[in-house]
Amino acid sequence: VLDLTYLEECRVAGRFLDEERFEITSIGEEPKVKRDLADAARFWRTKLNVNGRRSGAFTSWRAVLVCEEKRRDGFVRLLEAGGANVYTLEDVLLPDPVSITHLFFSNSTMRSRLKADWLVHVDEGKIFGTEYIADFLLKRCHAE
Repeated sequence: VLDLTYLEECRVAGRFLDEERFEITSIGEEPKVKRDLADAARFWRTKLNVNGRRSGAFTSWRAVLVCEEKRRDGFVRLLEAGGANVYTLEDVLLPDPVSITHLFFSNSTMRSRLKADWLVHVDEGKIFGTEYIADFLLKRCHAE
Protein backbone atom coordinates (compact mmCIF):
# COMPACT_ATOMS: atom_id res chain seq x y z
CA VAL A 1 0.00 0.00 0.00
CA LEU A 2 1.57 3.24 -1.14
CA ASP A 3 1.12 6.81 -0.01
CA LEU A 4 -0.67 9.06 -2.52
CA THR A 5 2.48 11.18 -2.91
CA TYR A 6 3.96 8.28 -4.89
CA LEU A 7 1.77 9.06 -7.90
CA GLU A 8 2.61 12.75 -7.90
CA GLU A 9 6.35 12.17 -7.54
CA CYS A 10 6.28 9.60 -10.35
CA ARG A 11 4.49 12.11 -12.56
CA VAL A 12 7.08 14.79 -11.79
CA ALA A 13 9.97 12.37 -12.39
CA GLY A 14 8.38 11.10 -15.61
CA ARG A 15 8.89 7.49 -14.58
CA PHE A 16 7.92 4.98 -11.94
CA LEU A 17 10.04 5.42 -8.82
CA ASP A 18 11.17 2.84 -6.28
CA GLU A 19 8.05 2.09 -4.26
CA GLU A 20 9.70 1.19 -0.96
CA ARG A 21 10.12 4.72 0.39
CA PHE A 22 6.44 5.44 -0.32
CA GLU A 23 5.12 2.29 1.30
CA ILE A 24 2.80 2.96 4.23
CA THR A 25 4.11 1.16 7.28
CA SER A 26 2.73 0.48 10.71
CA ILE A 27 5.16 3.03 12.13
CA GLY A 28 3.91 6.56 12.46
CA GLU A 29 0.87 8.59 13.25
CA GLU A 30 -1.50 6.87 10.85
CA PRO A 31 -4.87 5.68 12.21
CA LYS A 32 -4.85 2.07 13.47
CA VAL A 33 -7.03 0.82 10.61
CA LYS A 34 -4.63 2.26 8.04
CA ARG A 35 -1.64 0.74 9.89
CA ASP A 36 -3.36 -2.66 10.03
CA LEU A 37 -4.05 -2.54 6.27
CA ALA A 38 -0.44 -1.56 5.61
CA ASP A 39 0.83 -4.41 7.80
CA ALA A 40 -1.40 -6.90 6.00
CA ALA A 41 -0.35 -5.68 2.55
CA ARG A 42 3.35 -5.92 3.43
CA PHE A 43 2.91 -9.34 5.05
CA TRP A 44 1.15 -10.86 2.03
CA ARG A 45 3.47 -9.21 -0.49
CA THR A 46 6.53 -10.68 1.19
CA LYS A 47 4.98 -14.03 2.16
CA LEU A 48 3.59 -14.79 -1.27
CA ASN A 49 6.62 -13.83 -3.31
CA VAL A 50 8.95 -16.54 -2.03
CA ASN A 51 11.87 -17.74 -4.15
CA GLY A 52 10.60 -15.69 -7.07
CA ARG A 53 7.46 -17.84 -7.20
CA ARG A 54 4.19 -16.03 -6.88
CA SER A 55 1.20 -17.59 -5.22
CA GLY A 56 -1.97 -16.30 -3.63
CA ALA A 57 -3.34 -16.06 -0.13
CA PHE A 58 -6.06 -18.56 -1.08
CA THR A 59 -4.01 -20.85 -3.35
CA SER A 60 -5.06 -24.18 -1.84
CA TRP A 61 -8.72 -23.23 -1.31
CA ARG A 62 -11.62 -24.91 -3.10
CA ALA A 63 -14.52 -22.76 -2.03
CA VAL A 64 -18.29 -22.54 -2.36
CA LEU A 65 -20.12 -19.26 -1.72
CA VAL A 66 -23.71 -19.13 -0.50
CA CYS A 67 -24.59 -15.47 -0.54
CA GLU A 68 -26.76 -12.88 -2.20
CA GLU A 69 -26.09 -12.63 -5.94
CA LYS A 70 -25.17 -8.92 -5.73
CA ARG A 71 -22.31 -9.75 -3.31
CA ARG A 72 -21.21 -12.99 -4.93
CA ASP A 73 -19.26 -11.49 -7.85
CA GLY A 74 -17.01 -9.43 -5.56
CA PHE A 75 -16.21 -12.41 -3.37
CA VAL A 76 -15.54 -14.61 -6.40
CA ARG A 77 -13.13 -12.03 -7.88
CA LEU A 78 -11.30 -11.65 -4.56
CA LEU A 79 -10.99 -15.39 -3.96
CA GLU A 80 -9.92 -16.15 -7.54
CA ALA A 81 -7.39 -13.30 -7.52
CA GLY A 82 -5.92 -14.94 -4.42
CA GLY A 83 -5.66 -18.30 -6.17
CA ALA A 84 -8.80 -20.07 -4.92
CA ASN A 85 -11.00 -22.22 -7.09
CA VAL A 86 -14.63 -21.23 -6.57
CA TYR A 87 -17.42 -23.71 -7.19
CA THR A 88 -21.18 -23.77 -6.99
CA LEU A 89 -23.17 -25.95 -4.64
CA GLU A 90 -24.21 -27.99 -7.65
CA ASP A 91 -20.52 -28.92 -8.22
CA VAL A 92 -20.53 -30.49 -4.76
CA LEU A 93 -23.55 -32.62 -5.62
CA LEU A 94 -22.16 -34.14 -8.85
CA PRO A 95 -21.70 -37.91 -8.96
CA ASP A 96 -17.94 -37.25 -8.71
CA PRO A 97 -18.11 -34.24 -6.36
CA VAL A 98 -15.47 -31.58 -5.96
CA SER A 99 -13.73 -31.76 -2.60
CA ILE A 100 -14.42 -28.45 -0.84
CA THR A 101 -12.02 -26.84 1.64
CA HIS A 102 -14.19 -23.82 2.53
CA LEU A 103 -17.91 -23.11 2.40
CA PHE A 104 -18.87 -19.47 2.96
CA PHE A 105 -22.28 -18.07 3.75
CA SER A 106 -23.11 -14.39 4.08
CA ASN A 107 -25.39 -14.52 7.11
CA SER A 108 -27.39 -16.86 9.30
CA THR A 109 -30.38 -16.63 6.96
CA MET A 110 -28.26 -17.94 4.08
CA ARG A 111 -26.82 -20.67 6.30
CA SER A 112 -30.31 -21.82 7.26
CA ARG A 113 -31.07 -22.22 3.54
CA LEU A 114 -28.27 -24.74 3.14
CA LYS A 115 -29.85 -28.10 2.66
CA ALA A 116 -28.62 -30.92 4.84
CA ASP A 117 -27.55 -32.92 1.78
CA TRP A 118 -25.12 -30.13 0.80
CA LEU A 119 -23.60 -29.98 4.26
CA VAL A 120 -22.62 -33.65 4.31
CA HIS A 121 -19.98 -32.80 1.68
CA VAL A 122 -18.30 -30.21 3.90
CA ASP A 123 -16.72 -30.77 7.30
CA GLU A 124 -18.26 -28.53 10.01
CA GLY A 125 -14.87 -26.88 10.63
CA LYS A 126 -14.81 -25.69 7.04
CA ILE A 127 -18.01 -23.61 7.15
CA PHE A 128 -17.50 -19.89 7.68
CA GLY A 129 -19.26 -16.57 7.39
CA THR A 130 -17.98 -14.42 4.53
CA GLU A 131 -16.32 -12.07 7.07
CA TYR A 132 -13.74 -14.84 7.58
CA ILE A 133 -12.16 -13.91 4.22
CA ALA A 134 -11.21 -10.38 5.38
CA ASP A 135 -10.26 -11.64 8.84
CA PHE A 136 -7.94 -14.20 7.24
CA LEU A 137 -6.19 -11.50 5.21
CA LEU A 138 -5.96 -8.88 7.94
CA LYS A 139 -5.39 -10.94 11.08
CA ARG A 140 -3.15 -13.71 9.82
CA CYS A 141 -0.26 -11.28 9.39
CA HIS A 142 -0.37 -10.55 13.12
CA ALA A 143 -0.43 -14.22 14.05
CA GLU A 144 2.85 -15.08 12.30
